[in-house]
Amino acid sequence: MMYKKFKRKLLIDLDGVLNEYSGNYDENVIPAIKKGAKEFLEKCFEENYDIKIFTTRNRLLVNKAVLRRLLALLPQVNPRLRCLIRHSIGSLTFLIASLSRTSKWLIENTLDHFVTDVTNVKEPAYLYIDDRCIAFDGDFNHTLKQINNFKVDWK
Repeated sequence: MMYKKFKRKLLIDLDGVLNEYSGNYDENVIPAIKKGAKEFLEKCFEENYDIKIFTTRNRLLVNKAVLRRLLALLPQVNPRLRCLIRHSIGSLTFLIASLSRTSKWLIENTLDHFVTDVTNVKEPAYLYIDDRCIAFDGDFNHTLKQINNFKVDWK
């Protein structure tokens, strides 16, 4: 019997892991890409990991193929509905343009083809990669010491 090989999901934090975040959060500005981030994602992608970006920023990832299919269906739609759908697609395009800073950043840095989704939800994953985390080793006293001595790498 053959078993389907499932991709292992990596949830990778955006700020501080993939970019040069330094503690000064601005919802309108995503810092420059961190040196080595693109090569890291490319290697993870080549090793067949399912890469999702985890961020507290907006989570909208543009799916151009879906938009193209919607536009292709327009000629088949009832003429009365066609105008409404065109307006809705136009509004969706505006929404995407104004809300998807994370997706835009991924596209501008040519990282989008390595990434399957952007989320702000801690989903089940094989591993979580974050600049603000501590690996739990089963010892609560040790974990408390790690918490009290924690420093992010960018400080």
